[in-house]
Amino acid sequence: MPLGVEAGFRFTPDVYAGLVFQYAIGLWNGCPSNMSCSGHDVGLGFDVRYHALPGGQVDPWFGIGAGYEWLSFSQSQPGFEFDLRMNGFEFVHLDVGADFVASPNMRIGPFLQFKLAQFRDSNSGEIMDRALHEFLTLGVRASFLP
Repeated sequence: MPLGVEAGFRFTPDVYAGLVFQYAIGLWNGCPSNMSCSGHDVGLGFDVRYHALPGGQVDPWFGIGAGYEWLSFSQSQPGFEFDLRMNGFEFVHLDVGADFVASPNMRIGPFLQFKLAQFRDSNSGEIMDRALHEFLTLGVRASFLP
Protein backbone atom coordinates (compact mmCIF):
# COMPACT_ATOMS: atom_id res chain seq x y z
CA MET A 1 0.00 0.00 0.00
CA PRO A 2 1.84 3.12 -1.18
CA LEU A 3 1.71 6.45 0.62
CA GLY A 4 2.94 9.56 -1.14
CA VAL A 5 3.73 13.20 -0.51
CA GLU A 6 4.02 15.87 -3.19
CA ALA A 7 5.24 19.44 -3.10
CA GLY A 8 4.88 21.66 -6.10
CA PHE A 9 3.75 24.87 -7.67
CA ARG A 10 0.88 25.88 -9.94
CA PHE A 11 2.43 28.02 -12.66
CA THR A 12 -1.06 28.87 -13.88
CA PRO A 13 -4.40 27.77 -12.39
CA ASP A 14 -4.37 24.75 -14.69
CA VAL A 15 -0.65 23.71 -14.84
CA TYR A 16 1.09 22.11 -11.83
CA ALA A 17 4.64 20.77 -11.51
CA GLY A 18 6.18 19.20 -8.44
CA LEU A 19 8.32 16.60 -6.72
CA VAL A 20 6.88 13.28 -5.56
CA PHE A 21 8.05 11.01 -2.70
CA GLN A 22 6.40 7.61 -2.30
CA TYR A 23 6.84 4.84 0.25
CA ALA A 24 5.17 1.44 -0.03
CA ILE A 25 5.23 -1.37 2.52
CA GLY A 26 5.78 -4.75 0.88
CA LEU A 27 3.37 -7.44 1.98
CA TRP A 28 4.78 -10.82 1.02
CA ASN A 29 2.02 -13.43 0.68
CA GLY A 30 4.45 -16.21 -0.36
CA CYS A 31 6.56 -16.11 2.81
CA PRO A 32 7.12 -19.60 4.28
CA SER A 33 5.54 -20.03 7.70
CA ASN A 34 8.92 -20.63 9.39
CA MET A 35 10.41 -17.36 8.11
CA SER A 36 10.02 -13.66 8.70
CA CYS A 37 9.61 -11.60 5.51
CA SER A 38 9.48 -7.86 4.96
CA GLY A 39 10.03 -5.33 2.24
CA HIS A 40 9.46 -1.80 1.05
CA ASP A 41 9.65 0.32 -2.08
CA VAL A 42 10.74 3.97 -2.11
CA GLY A 43 10.29 6.27 -5.08
CA LEU A 44 11.36 9.83 -5.85
CA GLY A 45 10.34 11.69 -8.98
CA PHE A 46 8.56 14.61 -10.58
CA ASP A 47 5.06 15.14 -11.96
CA VAL A 48 3.43 17.64 -14.31
CA ARG A 49 -0.36 17.89 -14.31
CA TYR A 50 -2.98 19.69 -16.33
CA HIS A 51 -6.17 20.66 -14.46
CA ALA A 52 -9.12 20.99 -16.84
CA LEU A 53 -11.48 22.96 -14.54
CA PRO A 54 -9.33 24.46 -11.75
CA GLY A 55 -12.09 26.77 -10.50
CA GLY A 56 -14.91 24.21 -10.57
CA GLN A 57 -16.46 22.09 -7.81
CA VAL A 58 -15.00 19.08 -9.68
CA ASP A 59 -11.60 19.48 -11.34
CA PRO A 60 -10.61 16.60 -13.66
CA TRP A 61 -6.87 16.38 -14.27
CA PHE A 62 -4.22 14.24 -15.95
CA GLY A 63 -0.48 14.10 -15.49
CA ILE A 64 2.81 12.63 -16.57
CA GLY A 65 6.09 12.16 -14.75
CA ALA A 66 9.17 10.02 -14.16
CA GLY A 67 11.49 9.08 -11.31
CA TYR A 68 13.72 6.55 -9.60
CA GLU A 69 12.86 3.71 -7.21
CA TRP A 70 14.58 1.56 -4.58
CA LEU A 71 13.17 -1.86 -3.61
CA SER A 72 14.24 -3.85 -0.56
CA PHE A 73 13.20 -7.36 0.47
CA SER A 74 14.35 -9.45 3.46
CA GLN A 75 13.77 -13.04 4.58
CA SER A 76 15.11 -14.48 7.80
CA GLN A 77 14.91 -17.38 10.20
CA PRO A 78 17.37 -18.59 12.85
CA GLY A 79 20.66 -19.31 11.05
CA PHE A 80 19.56 -17.85 7.69
CA GLU A 81 19.21 -14.33 6.37
CA PHE A 82 18.55 -13.09 2.83
CA ASP A 83 18.54 -9.43 1.86
CA LEU A 84 17.82 -8.17 -1.66
CA ARG A 85 17.99 -4.54 -2.75
CA MET A 86 17.34 -3.31 -6.29
CA ASN A 87 17.04 0.13 -7.85
CA GLY A 88 16.24 1.61 -11.20
CA PHE A 89 14.43 4.15 -13.31
CA GLU A 90 10.71 4.73 -13.43
CA PHE A 91 10.59 5.71 -17.09
CA VAL A 92 7.09 7.13 -17.02
CA HIS A 93 4.00 7.35 -14.90
CA LEU A 94 0.64 8.45 -16.24
CA ASP A 95 -2.02 9.80 -13.88
CA VAL A 96 -5.67 10.66 -14.22
CA GLY A 97 -8.03 11.82 -11.50
CA ALA A 98 -10.53 14.36 -10.25
CA ASP A 99 -10.36 16.78 -7.34
CA PHE A 100 -13.55 17.64 -5.46
CA VAL A 101 -13.75 20.81 -3.35
CA ALA A 102 -13.81 19.83 0.34
CA SER A 103 -13.09 23.34 1.67
CA PRO A 104 -11.71 26.59 0.17
CA ASN A 105 -8.12 25.31 0.59
CA MET A 106 -8.57 21.53 0.34
CA ARG A 107 -9.39 19.20 -2.54
CA ILE A 108 -9.91 15.43 -2.32
CA GLY A 109 -10.59 12.84 -4.98
CA PRO A 110 -9.78 9.55 -6.70
CA PHE A 111 -6.87 8.89 -9.02
CA LEU A 112 -5.51 6.12 -11.21
CA GLN A 113 -1.80 5.81 -11.94
CA PHE A 114 0.14 3.55 -14.31
CA LYS A 115 3.94 3.21 -13.91
CA LEU A 116 6.49 1.63 -16.22
CA ALA A 117 9.92 1.00 -14.69
CA GLN A 118 13.02 -1.16 -14.86
CA PHE A 119 15.46 -2.25 -12.16
CA ARG A 120 19.08 -1.92 -13.25
CA ASP A 121 21.26 -2.58 -10.19
CA SER A 122 21.14 -5.01 -7.28
CA ASN A 123 23.21 -5.73 -4.18
CA SER A 124 23.55 -9.33 -5.44
CA GLY A 125 25.25 -8.30 -8.69
CA GLU A 126 24.19 -7.09 -12.08
CA ILE A 127 20.63 -7.86 -13.11
CA MET A 128 20.84 -10.00 -16.23
CA ASP A 129 17.13 -9.96 -17.17
CA ARG A 130 16.22 -6.30 -16.95
CA ALA A 131 12.56 -6.84 -17.75
CA LEU A 132 10.21 -3.89 -17.54
CA HIS A 133 7.72 -3.96 -14.70
CA GLU A 134 4.54 -2.03 -14.31
CA PHE A 135 2.31 -0.93 -11.45
CA LEU A 136 -1.32 0.12 -11.56
CA THR A 137 -2.47 2.11 -8.53
CA LEU A 138 -5.99 3.21 -7.66
CA GLY A 139 -6.18 5.59 -4.73
CA VAL A 140 -7.43 8.71 -3.05
CA ARG A 141 -5.43 11.91 -2.79
CA ALA A 142 -5.86 15.13 -0.87
CA SER A 143 -4.33 18.43 -1.91
CA PHE A 144 -3.93 21.62 0.07
CA LEU A 145 -3.87 24.99 -1.65
CA PRO A 146 -2.45 28.16 -0.08
